[in-house]
Amino acid sequence: MFPLLAVNMDTLMDSFQLMGQGMVGIFVVLILIAIIVSVLTKITANKKDSDE
Repeated sequence: MFPLLAVNMDTLMDSFQLMGQGMVGIFVVLILIAIIVSVLTKITANKKDSDE
């Protein structure tokens, strides 16, 4: 009756697994970028207050 609702469950589960892997990949890349920015900020910080 509704052909859009007829879904192969194996294909749906495979697509959820692939979507999850993509989300984890994006999360890992965001964490790596944050770490790199943090390290570069500490390395290139101005050393104006040298008496501390």
